[in-house]
Amino acid sequence: MMSLLYNNKFTRLIFRLLTAALAAALFLSASACTSVITVNKRLDGTPVTTIDVNPDIYPPVTTETEEVPQTEEPEETEAMTLPDGAEIVTQPAPQPLGQVVPVQLQDNFAIANQYLEALTADDFGGVAVNIMTSDASIFMPESAGNPVDNARIERNEMVEEKYNTRIIAIDTPVSEIYANTRLAVMSGDYYTDLIAVPQNWLGSFAMSGLLLNLRSLPFTNYNAPYFDSDAMAQTTTQFNVWGAYGDLNESPNYYYCMFFNKSLIESLCLESPYALAYSDEWTQDKFREFCLSAKSAGYYGFGAQLEEDGIIDALFASSGENYFTTSLGRIPAQRTVTSNVTKLVERMRKLIYKDGVAFNGGSGSYTSNGARTAFYSGKMLFYIDHTYMISAFSDMKDDWGILPLPKNTASQKYYYSYVDRTMPVLAVIKNSATAKNAGLFLQAANAASYNFIEDVWYDELARDVIRDGDTLNMLDIVLARSDKGRTYVDFAVNFGEALPYIGDAGYKLMRTCVKTGRDYAAAVKAVMPDVAKMSAEKFATKKPAAAE
Repeated sequence: MMSLLYNNKFTRLIFRLLTAALAAALFLSASACTSVITVNKRLDGTPVTTIDVNPDIYPPVTTETEEVPQTEEPEETEAMTLPDGAEIVTQPAPQPLGQVVPVQLQDNFAIANQYLEALTADDFGGVAVNIMTSDASIFMPESAGNPVDNARIERNEMVEEKYNTRIIAIDTPVSEIYANTRLAVMSGDYYTDLIAVPQNWLGSFAMSGLLLNLRSLPFTNYNAPYFDSDAMAQTTTQFNVWGAYGDLNESPNYYYCMFFNKSLIESLCLESPYALAYSDEWTQDKFREFCLSAKSAGYYGFGAQLEEDGIIDALFASSGENYFTTSLGRIPAQRTVTSNVTKLVERMRKLIYKDGVAFNGGSGSYTSNGARTAFYSGKMLFYIDHTYMISAFSDMKDDWGILPLPKNTASQKYYYSYVDRTMPVLAVIKNSATAKNAGLFLQAANAASYNFIEDVWYDELARDVIRDGDTLNMLDIVLARSDKGRTYVDFAVNFGEALPYIGDAGYKLMRTCVKTGRDYAAAVKAVMPDVAKMSAEKFATKKPAAAE
């Protein structure tokens, strides 16, 4: 099939490597020096290529010129290996002024192709794969146009070609998906191959007996690197896994990051947040310290495009702490509050309500109204919003960058990203007659999505938006493309609306304690017996005799 993006696999590979190299090279312009990126060996064995960088793309903000000495040629990094053992040896991207860690280049398009080609082959005979979803754009863009939509179309073509199928995603209100799924299960009639519903609706489908246990879905391996097995564990009840998270549905549209004003960081003589993030020392204590410094200088410490409950949820999510423990064969159990979580809740209360560092828009209390404008105008040090809002700051006067949300403590293993509750999670209807096709598609579409959709977006950002290479490294953490980052998914979010006692004992109780100052550990301890009793009634632990 002729691709919308490239004419053949060879030229696609060359294009991806050259585009990635050019994107990294653009960052040199911030230091007003000319340098090169060198790719020593490609997958196809073509010779070394160098790309000159235009130093005038992002001119320095100062009017004075300063002679920058030429740097020595960087040493070769270790080889990166594709699934088939082929090597890509790269040089680190050159560092512009102030960049902390160079951007490493990797051809994720080639890797995605390798993962897809390694999967079981089949022929669907031209029969389409249908997805009823609350957001069809991330599965099947309406038309080619911007590079990200083009990449998604290319991803679909790869899967369609492998299985002789078509991919059809239909935007449908979730209430309608729920009603039609109930009818299909009761009647035995076909409705769709997969559904993709907001994650806070997943529990309603599962607890109504409408979903297939994904452990029974053929041709799937959820330990593959393009699935998010940690997130999927938060959809577990008894011996069932109800929802699939992976590169296919974890779209940047739903992720939040923290923007920061680099110019203010420098004028306030604060440490580089980038350096702190790289060294795993970007914590909420450090975040609070910086916010207090900004306040004392007459600036807002932080704001967010999130309502009051949302900012509380986001800061809690960044700790990676779940409200419930889930595992196969066990009843979901409420977690005992540790001293670290107690300190987290107390600190959040200070940040949002007591310290006077949160944006209030003159209202005297936290508000999201006007926060984005305040950050853009240079009146705020930190600002939390969706990652896709990054383009809104392309012409901001002050220099800026992005960060993951801060850890609770430096010993925390990962940075956790808060995502919208509306992010679609994939599932399959119970007793589906097309489970085989659904399993093949689910595995293949995630494999073909592996990191390369974001790469296309990064290319756009490098050309037109960002000010430094560290921004891309931070996005890798935020979007869980880096070993330092994970996506925060929680059982209480997935099931808290279907089972109100779960939501009440989870995020709602935590929010109340942040707002009122109530002892969170004592509050959880007080409700744990009733929660355990209700969970024992709702969830059986008997292992099914056979897969559904």
